[in-house]
Amino acid sequence: MKFWFKGKESEDEPKIMKYKFKWKTNNEFLWKSQMCIAHKYVEEKNRMVLYRVDGGIFEIPDWSTKWSCLMGDWAEKMKVTQEQESKTEEPDSGEKLN
Repeated sequence: MKFWFKGKESEDEPKIMKYKFKWKTNNEFLWKSQMCIAHKYVEEKNRMVLYRVDGGIFEIPDWSTKWSCLMGDWAEKMKVTQEQESKTEEPDSGEKLN
């Protein structure tokens, strides 16, 4: 986020990583794609929900008939997320556990 009085991004604010989510059906030749920050399968409705970069959502109906393709940008996002989670779970080495 840019502040009018600072003119740059805040260092405290976490950077949201985005990736390209690609999908198609068996009989389609071309892949469809959407830039997103997260995705989630909703089993009850058989839909894939994509959380878009602009804050909106995009639903792909009848997901069981589709194929997906996630590239290196998604893998990089998962790597960074796991590193951040492991840092928050590690106890301080300076503390003594009794």
